Amino acid sequence: MSEATRLLLTLALLCPLTGSAADGPVPDSIPDPLRPPAGLFAPAAAAAAATPADALVLQATRIGADDRYAVINDLTVRRGDHIGSAEVVHIDAAAVRLRTDDGDITLQFSSPGISKRPAGRNGTRP
Repeated sequence: MSEATRLLLTLALLCPLTGSAADGPVPDSIPDPLRPPAGLFAPAAAAAAATPADALVLQATRIGADDRYAVINDLTVRRGDHIGSAEVVHIDAAAVRLRTDDGDITLQFSSPGISKRPAGRNGTRP
């Protein structure tokens, strides 16, 4: 078998394989393995609206020179923000006060032994 015949036979066998991939777009039925789950980036407000007030857990607070925020149930909130029907009215170093239709709720850290106070000697600012 000559070299030219061998080359033509190889090309004839490979052509159907290359044409099938270029026939059209990839069908939608093939899932993208790198795409995150559908509900991963759902708005935080929708998750917060479904949270009852007795299930709210204070996880962190941050008191800065210009800003205060708290983390409640994995949501970062500031004064005036809402978690479900509760409005954040005050953020302190160790507690957050929420206002609901039924009255005020104060959330505090549930971990024993954690004391938060301003930086500096004896709890005073430097």
